[in-house]
Amino acid sequence: MWHAVFYSLGHQLFTNELISFFKKLLHDVYESRQYKPSNRNDFVDLVLNLKQNQFVTGLHYWFGITNLKTREGKKVHLEVNDDMLSGQCVMFFAAGYDTSATTLSFTLYELTTNQEVQLKAIAEVDEYLHCHGGKI
Repeated sequence: MWHAVFYSLGHQLFTNELISFFKKLLHDVYESRQYKPSNRNDFVDLVLNLKQNQFVTGLHYWFGITNLKTREGKKVHLEVNDDMLSGQCVMFFAAGYDTSATTLSFTLYELTTNQEVQLKAIAEVDEYLHCHGGKI
C-alpha cells in the first residue's frame, strides 16, 4: 500500500543513477557467468536461478491479501524481469549496508570509550601485521 502512495506523490526512493548502476552490474555479472548459475551458491546464483525460471509463484501474505479466518493467502504469479532483479539487488545492498554501518559505528564507539579494549585491538593488529610481514 505505501509504495503506491509514495510513487503517486512523485517520490522516488532510489536515483536513476543508482538503478542504472545495478542494472549494468547485473548485466556484467550475467555475462561473466554466461547467464548460468555457478556452484558458488551466492546471491548472484539465486538471481540467475530466478532469471532462468522467468516466473515466481507464491502466497501474497505481506500486503493484506489473506483470509484472516483460514490464514489462506491469494496466490501471486510474478514475472521475473531485469527491473525486478535489479530492485532485489538494490534492496540486498541497502540491507547489508545498514547492518555493516551500524556494526562499524558501534565498534568504533566501544573502542573510543574503552581504552582496555582499544589496546587489545591495537595489539591484535600489530600481531597480525608482524605475522604477515606488514601486509594486510
